[in-house]
Amino acid sequence: MTTSKVYSPLNEIADAGHLPFGDVLDEVLEHIWIAPMSYDATAHEVVICLFVDKEISIKIPGVSAASLALGSMPGGVDFEVRARDQPVPFIGVKVPLTLRIDAEILRPLKEGGGNEPDLTKKTLDIALGTIEAGFDTDGNCHFDIPAGIRVPRCMIGASGVIVEIG
Repeated sequence: MTTSKVYSPLNEIADAGHLPFGDVLDEVLEHIWIAPMSYDATAHEVVICLFVDKEISIKIPGVSAASLALGSMPGGVDFEVRARDQPVPFIGVKVPLTLRIDAEILRPLKEGGGNEPDLTKKTLDIALGTIEAGFDTDGNCHFDIPAGIRVPRCMIGASGVIVEIG
């Protein structure tokens, strides 16, 4: 999901009232963008990449400086819908998860490997990996969460102490 894609507004391709899930998609249609369909030959799956131009995140209870966001980029949610018909019809979704820590707690550093804090960023984004969920027509459910978290180089608050984990 890291390659560049060209997205088009879904409301220019599909008419409201003609999509699955009725009014639910009609109400958010202007916020959904879609990339051309592709085929993953290794998994034998059709892949549709989507982007929702509204951030979907939740605050972590008891930790006001942290939130869990769907997607890998600020301001929106990027994800894939995958489908196959062999050996058993299957449909699933792949969504990146990001832990966002307030920059007052963990300050991102400027690009280039130096120790200068990036004062333009409001959060340090920690990629948690891509969750995969889906089901097939035999009633089997698939759910996968990757292991291993890496905290990028950052400064603890304004202390000057630089940390990196992973």
